Amino acid sequence: MAAALQRIQNGTWTNADAELIGSVPELAATTPDPRVAPQTAVEEIEYVVLPDGTVEATATAGLSSADAAAAQTSAGLKKLLGPQGDSTVGDAVEVPEEPEAVASTAGVRAAAGRWKWAHVTVTNRSYLGSVIYKYHHKAHFKYDGSKVTAWGSRSDYTSNEQDVVQVGDRARNEKSRVPAKSATSLMKRRIDLCAPVYGCYATNYPWSKIKVKGSGGTSFTSSNK
Repeated sequence: MAAALQRIQNGTWTNADAELIGSVPELAATTPDPRVAPQTAVEEIEYVVLPDGTVEATATAGLSSADAAAAQTSAGLKKLLGPQGDSTVGDAVEVPEEPEAVASTAGVRAAAGRWKWAHVTVTNRSYLGSVIYKYHHKAHFKYDGSKVTAWGSRSDYTSNEQDVVQVGDRARNEKSRVPAKSATSLMKRRIDLCAPVYGCYATNYPWSKIKVKGSGGTSFTSSNK
């Protein structure tokens, strides 16, 4: 069993190894099946910060019904956009000065600048389909239609951890320079899986990279290694 766990850990496992571990209930319930890739989900909110400090969502994607409803108010949106877990701050979210003369609400929004919040979740499930843990990476960026002009807050953290999960330090924390036509935020963290009988039998390094464009477009890459 120890040899099978080690081969899964170093990537040299066989189907026989995977089947052996799956036959032991306590491991099947707490070990990621190497034959199944972690599930990735993405949430996005486009928003503006208005001169009075309120925030307004202009578009959303991937949100639950409850979060989509919360995003319709400034207070609810601020709660969704707020930091969670372990975080680092890039360029602070700026509240622009009151424009001298703005003829319409659309003008106020244009003067405020556009922001986007991206949230990538990597879900790791056991042989039995239960969630072992979820890894989250969140990033805010400001854009003007042609360039990414600023980073807002960036964070990574875990949720839904089983008892075997020991969350380690952040292994990577990288953001590219802005302003630029495109920019990336990458975060990676060490996760150890440890059980009383087997000790620490697996180490994962979940990570995700969020690529953002000056047009507001985004793309995502993630893994558990």
